[in-house]
Amino acid sequence: MVERGIAKREQAGEQGIRQVDIQELRQMLAPKASEGELKVFVKYCIANNYDPFAGDVYLIPFRQKEGETKHAIVVSVNVKV
Repeated sequence: MVERGIAKREQAGEQGIRQVDIQELRQMLAPKASEGELKVFVKYCIANNYDPFAGDVYLIPFRQKEGETKHAIVVSVNVKV
């Protein structure tokens, strides 16, 4: 399920994100991001009520070493806190 562009927590009390949501987010936001990076990003967005599809927050890739890509969470300067 997607709510405000963010993967929604399961109703059954599960704190995780459904695997299908992670795959959809990977395709839309960061194709090279690991599953762990995407889960942290989604949890960060939910905790802070940020919507990456509205430009509140970004998952920015950068190369750490040759062939190794990491991602950083960057909050927009235009987001209202």
